[in-house]
Amino acid sequence: EQAMHERALAGWDPDDITRRVFASQKSRLLIQEATGGIPTWGYNVDAQTDSRYVRNAGAVQTKAKARYPFVEPTPFKRAGG
Repeated sequence: EQAMHERALAGWDPDDITRRVFASQKSRLLIQEATGGIPTWGYNVDAQTDSRYVRNAGAVQTKAKARYPFVEPTPFKRAGG
């Protein structure tokens, strides 16, 4: 049982993980309280973020470029118009 316990915990420290989780929660709660909950999502920016995610404007065009073979996007038509 002891050997299995040691093997299960090999390579990670549950106490350290618990400390980091609580610190992260405390930080996120502070941000949520300070901003009134806006934004409702979070992310860590890294060097590749600008090419990994599509944000609102240009989503249709960006996704169309990723298709193979390329397909020209069809404009959206508003209901009743």
